[in-house]
Amino acid sequence: MLKNVPYLSLKRKNILLSAGVPLLRWNYFISFWQNFLNFFSKPGCCKAILLGSLLSSVFSTIIYAQCPSQTFNVTGGGSYCAGGSGVTISLDGSESGINYYLMDGLGNDVTSLAGTGTVLDFNNITAADTYTIEARDAGNTCSRAMNGSAIVTILASTVITGDPLAAQTVCQNDPLTGLSVTATGDGTLTYQWLSNTTNK
Repeated sequence: MLKNVPYLSLKRKNILLSAGVPLLRWNYFISFWQNFLNFFSKPGCCKAILLGSLLSSVFSTIIYAQCPSQTFNVTGGGSYCAGGSGVTISLDGSESGINYYLMDGLGNDVTSLAGTGTVLDFNNITAADTYTIEARDAGNTCSRAMNGSAIVTILASTVITGDPLAAQTVCQNDPLTGLSVTATGDGTLTYQWLSNTTNK
């Protein structure tokens, strides 16, 4: 019986066929049965040699894989202004020995971090998209999707399209006119009047 082998996996030409139990590589599986049939078809003098070949085709092809066993939550994301440094997408936990891949809305890998047993932060994510995170073992033979997703949006830079009048003369205590401004940009815009760099 195999000891301390949490997961094993079976591959044929990099295509995952199964995971979670002790298995053999497909290309050796055929060899195993060929040796098995030869063993019983040969006279006794040859069986010892064939038995060694048979056992070798089994025990030399077992694949050990530490598959991700825990599911954590994706957090973070949000909005930032165009030209900025982006946002942070986080995972609220991780497993040591497991790699965590940040994927875009098309399922492409964007970047990855090795698990530390604690929170992971994917910093400076700049492309607008909906992101998910997938945990994979070191050999990419098994994976586990993490809970949730994070959305990143880019806010258009604020541009002032109409300035107040450059200068005007008024009598003391008379109201000012022409102190208006128009601007474009994403989100809710707020305004702060300044006089010689002093807030008004």
